[in-house]
Amino acid sequence: MRQGKWRWAHVIGVLFSLTAITLAHHLTDPEAVVSHNVFRRLYYLPVVWGVVVFGWRGGLSAAALATASYVPHAFFMHHHLDPAPFIDKAMEIALFFAVGGLGGLLMDRERASRARATERRLAQLAAETRANRLDALVHLSRGLAHEIRNPLGGIQGAIEIISDEVAKDSPRQDMVEVALGETARLSKVLDDFLRFARPGRPEIQNFHSAETSQHLGKLLKGEASSLGLELQIEDPGTWIFADPDQINQVLINLLRNAMQSCPRGGRVALRIAPKNEHVEFIVADQGAGIPEEIKQAIYDPYFTTREEGTGLGLPISAMLIAQNKGQLNHRPARPSPGTEFFFSLPAGRPKGGQSS
Repeated sequence: MRQGKWRWAHVIGVLFSLTAITLAHHLTDPEAVVSHNVFRRLYYLPVVWGVVVFGWRGGLSAAALATASYVPHAFFMHHHLDPAPFIDKAMEIALFFAVGGLGGLLMDRERASRARATERRLAQLAAETRANRLDALVHLSRGLAHEIRNPLGGIQGAIEIISDEVAKDSPRQDMVEVALGETARLSKVLDDFLRFARPGRPEIQNFHSAETSQHLGKLLKGEASSLGLELQIEDPGTWIFADPDQINQVLINLLRNAMQSCPRGGRVALRIAPKNEHVEFIVADQGAGIPEEIKQAIYDPYFTTREEGTGLGLPISAMLIAQNKGQLNHRPARPSPGTEFFFSLPAGRPKGGQSS
């Protein structure tokens, strides 16, 4: 509502200035050549106002209104005609549209550039915030996980001893099996968490993207086909400076997540492309997208929207990418629907002078 009022205030301002300039023309003696020259150039003010506030549409609209306001006085009101030469007046009108159109295009381009820069800064800030939150959670929870692990192992061992003493046909045997199953499940959860809390140190090295894309194709194309999906890998071939095993782990997780989000008949794509001094990775699906209300929560440990999910895949992936000097983020797919997960890693150098 406030933005709408703000826009209308500018529209009224442009109209008021056009009206004031036109009245000044009509109320000034036609013999006052200097005054009419000044008034004619004052029409640029509402044109520029329209450019600054509304871009090329506003600039051209203001130019059209300025022309409509000025033309009668310039060419048709013989009893009160602007004394400037015909060519000067015609060129002035052409310049109204040139300023409105070209100025508006430049303004729109600048706004789009600022919006993209703001989007990148916000994405970087969100990634840094997630990394700090995950780091704090890891330090807080690592000791707790170890404290739980030891007594849990003791409980599991005690239940196994009790199980040997309970007759196989006893009703209590079912309770023992439930207890054993639950302690085994908790033990697996702790193992998963400790793998998340203590990721291996990356072994940074130069490797070629073809090694990764070929491995992923062999591993996942059959899986995608069984789900009725097309797996598309676009890789022009480039060198990367990172841990190849950790990057493979991240990409496998992202691609499997994408396949689980994609309806049958859809396409999952991995795009690898050099970009300045980095290599950009994009994993895109054609699913329903990520709801706005959970778009940051998906990186939280144990947050999942799937019954069979552990909620650790994305947090682990984000941590591994951070260890390799990148930041994992996501955005709506272009064209929609769907989601793109993306990150950039430092570009590598060919081994032994090989070319890519």
